[in-house]
Amino acid sequence: MTARRRPVSDPRELVARLSRAIDGKREVRLVYGSAMSLRLVWPHALGVSGGGNPTLLAWQTNQGTGRKNTGGWRQFNLAKVAGAEVSETTFDGPAPGYDPKAPGLAQVMKTL
Repeated sequence: MTARRRPVSDPRELVARLSRAIDGKREVRLVYGSAMSLRLVWPHALGVSGGGNPTLLAWQTNQGTGRKNTGGWRQFNLAKVAGAEVSETTFDGPAPGYDPKAPGLAQVMKTL
C-alpha cells in the first residue's frame, strides 16, 4: 500500500489530509488515543462534536489493533490522532446507515 506516513503535528494538515481522503473515498489508518492503537477507517465527515471537539466521523473496519477493534461507526477526536496515513485503497461509498444530511456532528465542515 502506498500512503503518506508522516506524523501529523499540525492540526490544519490533519484536517486537510482527512478532507482529501473523504473526497477520494480513501481508507485511512489512524494511530489513535493514549494506547496508540491502529484503526482502519473509511472517513465520512469532519466537523465538531456536541462537546466542541474537532471530530472525524468514520466507519471503522474490523482491522487494526486495540480493545475497540470492532467494525462500526466511530467519532474520533482529532486531538487524539497521533498519525493519519491515507491509503491508495478506496471504498465504494457510504457505509450502512450514513445520512449525509445528519451525520451526527453538532457542526459539519465536510461530508462524503
